[in-house]
Amino acid sequence: MIERLTTARLQWQADIPESEAFGDIYFNRDGGVAETEHVFINANRLSERFAAHRYGSFVIAETGFGTGLNFLCARDIWLRQAPAQAQLHFISCEKYPLSREDLARALSAFPQFAEGTRQLIDGYPEPVPGFFTLRLDEGRVLLTLLLGDALTTLPQLDARVDAWFLDGFAPAKNPELWNEHLFAQIARLSGPGTSCATFTAAGIVRRGLQSVGFEIKKVPGFGRKREMISGMFAHALTDTRPEGQPIWFQRPTPRADREPVIVIGAGLAGATTARALADQGISVQVLERQAAPACEGSGNPQGALYAKLPAKPTPHSRFHLAGLGFTSGLIQQWCRQQPEIGQLCGVLQLATSDKEDQRQQQLIETAAYPASLVHRVSAEEASTLTGQPCPWPALLFPGAGWVSPPAFCRRLLDHPLIRCHYNTPVEALQQTDNGGSWSVLRLRRLRWWSAAPTKH
Repeated sequence: MIERLTTARLQWQADIPESEAFGDIYFNRDGGVAETEHVFINANRLSERFAAHRYGSFVIAETGFGTGLNFLCARDIWLRQAPAQAQLHFISCEKYPLSREDLARALSAFPQFAEGTRQLIDGYPEPVPGFFTLRLDEGRVLLTLLLGDALTTLPQLDARVDAWFLDGFAPAKNPELWNEHLFAQIARLSGPGTSCATFTAAGIVRRGLQSVGFEIKKVPGFGRKREMISGMFAHALTDTRPEGQPIWFQRPTPRADREPVIVIGAGLAGATTARALADQGISVQVLERQAAPACEGSGNPQGALYAKLPAKPTPHSRFHLAGLGFTSGLIQQWCRQQPEIGQLCGVLQLATSDKEDQRQQQLIETAAYPASLVHRVSAEEASTLTGQPCPWPALLFPGAGWVSPPAFCRRLLDHPLIRCHYNTPVEALQQTDNGGSWSVLRLRRLRWWSAAPTKH
């Protein structure tokens, strides 16, 4: 059985949610946005750091996502201050995620963030443990939600954090979070220049951060709170790799240069890779032997978008589930302007044999996936949903749907840093003498495509 995540139980005081479990509010009655700006944005000097950031990802990590208000504030300032070619990657832990309905209600109090809220709600994951990434603002902003206990999820994270939002309910109300294990992970993921800020000035937090290498100072708090703390990591760079992580999951060492990248093939894999690189400000040359994208293995006019889940979750199934959430979020955003890309109309996985019927029953009975992700329907219910006779029961994925791979690839490749070269078959690859870049040979015109540095 998978670990169950309990969604937050809330009491509402007008539009302000309060946690029943911790007896504390999610944002300040005197002004949630002003509190976030004072405690996290200003104390981490984010406005000036955003404006000075040029390429690649600026990474913020947070210990409690809550309503997502801190994220929406950071996103808003990033879009106004940061260069267009840079990317914000916001990583946040949450053990008790709000339901989608409660999240929407809480954030309705902040109409200035309506567009960010809509994108967040579109991609908000079901309450299942794991890492789930949402792509917002055409790739200028990524949000990775680590659903589960921060003391379990942070040790699995491989990242280099630029700024910490040490949020979460006060140490007096949530003592299980604020301990030496949390502080050790914060230090592991930090490097020279990493900043941190938190609403509390409690001694356990101040001493804990100091013990792992942060220089801490007290600064004026927000509203009626007299003091809070902020700090800077003062130790040398450390190895951030989680223990036991296979080498193929490890992040490559970041490069200071912005060399262009050649991607061979404009199918789903190539188009997705090209777009991920372009979103980080990297120029991409896509070489495709056909006259258009997605003409071969990715050329089906329509494909079902869902995840085949096992009764006993595995790392592979968690990866596929995260992929389903990521792609569903893209479809939800893009199909508003381009309905030909796809539709999240739900998917039925039919039990067309006794063996499959037994597997589906076992999955529902033992895996404990939330019904909002997948649940069982009878043959009669399947017939009603499809509008035609259906002789089999099925699993229903309400948030899944269909996608047109060719239309999806065209949308992925529509980026100013991506240049596609069609009718360009690749015949050979040759690495340069220093091993730093590759050249690609097209024999028909005896032309070399090189990934040497260019200005952009």
